[in-house]
Amino acid sequence: MNMKKRVALALSAVFVLSAGAVASAGTPTYDRYTIRGEYVTNVKKNTTLSILHSYMSYNLPYDNSNYTASLSKICDANGNLLYSSSYTTNGSLKVKTGMKLVYDNGFTYEISIPGDVNGDGAVDINDVATATKHTGGHIQLTGAAFLAADLDKDGILREDDISLIAKEMNK
Repeated sequence: MNMKKRVALALSAVFVLSAGAVASAGTPTYDRYTIRGEYVTNVKKNTTLSILHSYMSYNLPYDNSNYTASLSKICDANGNLLYSSSYTTNGSLKVKTGMKLVYDNGFTYEISIPGDVNGDGAVDINDVATATKHTGGHIQLTGAAFLAADLDKDGILREDDISLIAKEMNK
């Protein structure tokens, strides 16, 4: 393998986070969250704040250095504190697109849940309508909302993605 490919593989590995938990029956289960720039993607709908915090609270390497950052808090889209190791509004509160993970080094990552385009925590007809407004040119989705709507991850929001959002409603 040439040097360019090895560097690309090493860099991509840094940005994929796998976290494990043990189910009540003792069976290991795994969730995968991916950091894409300033966004955490692949967070499953119905994930609670306490689950997300437990998965993402371990040290996160950054900047190609030996320093690691720890999750210090989870905030809503407006920056209001929802969860930290010493404070919670409600640990069973569902995670929503647009919520933010804030690490002790100042890095902030915005959460994107596949299908939760409008950031209400549900995947429903309102998300289909919001994505349809974007494809029709009536609104412009950006950031975490765009990533939540671009389910085929090709960087373009179109009718195929809207169909996938509709399928997500029934999962």
